[in-house]
This record gives sequence, structure tokens and C-alpha cells, in this order.
Amino acid sequence: MNMEAKTVPREEKPEICLTELDKRRDLQGIAMIVAGVVAVAAALFHLYVAYEGQLFALTHRAVHLAFIGFLGFLYYPVSKDRREGLPFYDVAFALLIV
Repeated sequence: MNMEAKTVPREEKPEICLTELDKRRDLQGIAMIVAGVVAVAAALFHLYVAYEGQLFALTHRAVHLAFIGFLGFLYYPVSKDRREGLPFYDVAFALLIV
């Protein structure tokens, strides 16, 4: 079996990387404020746990998943069809994970 690695010309590599990173949604208005507050709360939670000592592992993982899942559904669209705005199902999934 021939398992040669595909090589991409050097000048095309940045464009491939940028299209992969372009999937993130640019939040605006109240959604941007909510995402910022949740991100700061997640950082403070992790700093608190690091300072005070570990929580019960299941609790720590559940809270971490809630923070990161909420932010994930806000920043990355579920559907590839719509990238403008914040559709109701992305908000519903974000709230459902909490």
C-alpha cells in the first residue's frame, strides 16, 4: 500500500488554516456580553478550585462542561447553512447544556 503524505504547496497552507478557523461566529450585542461574563465566571471558577482545593470530581467536571458547552454553542454554529446572527436552536442548545 502506498501511504505517501499529501503535500500542499507552502503558499496554500495559511489559506487552509484560515478556512478551518473561520467557522467561529462573531458575537454582537447582548450575546457578546453574556459570553464574556460566562467566560470570566469559568476562569474564576477554575482559579477558585485551583486555590481552595479540588471539588468532588463529578461536580468539577459537570460545572466545567456546563461553562465550556455553553460557550461552544454560542461561538460555533450547529448548522453550516447559517452563520449570521444567533439562531434560536443554538441558544436552546446552550441553555439546555446548563
